[in-house]
Amino acid sequence: MVMRLLLFHSQIVTLPASVIPPRVTRVDLTGPYQLAVGFADGSEQRVDLAPIATSGHDHWFGQLRDEAVFREVKIDAFGSLVWPNRVRLDRRRSFF
Repeated sequence: MVMRLLLFHSQIVTLPASVIPPRVTRVDLTGPYQLAVGFADGSEQRVDLAPIATSGHDHWFGQLRDEAVFREVKIDAFGSLVWPNRVRLDRRRSFF
């Protein structure tokens, strides 16, 4: 069984590879603040980020309130979602 190490609250935590979500391979906009996310294992999940993007409480995520910025979502080299303002939804820690 493949094991991966994650830094979690300044401690190294060893998790089985099956616990870590697969890499994001596709992202499509499906509506305001909504995404369809495809994964390397063939699964897909629809994600509504409106509660985060429109809350305005967080400096980084609050910038996603601008729909033009939100639409600029990309997939980084690690298989996570990223925006130009450096907001990153790490696939290992996200809620997909």
